[in-house]
Amino acid sequence: MIRRAAVEMFGGADFFRVTPAGKKAAIENSPPPPKLSRSKQRYADYLESDYDVPFGDWLKWKERQRRGLAL
Repeated sequence: MIRRAAVEMFGGADFFRVTPAGKKAAIENSPPPPKLSRSKQRYADYLESDYDVPFGDWLKWKERQRRGLAL
């Protein structure tokens, strides 16, 4: 990892850069992500979907999609 202290462009904050070898080492030595319950996984999927609809409407859309029904 490379550190640059007090970078003016970032308002005086420190800047870090990770080498490809550092990225690989972090991935290989990180614990696996925690298992999510079905409901928490469903909500995480909603957040990742980037749809601009309420969660309840998204759930209804997913159910229609699962059943193979039209939009």
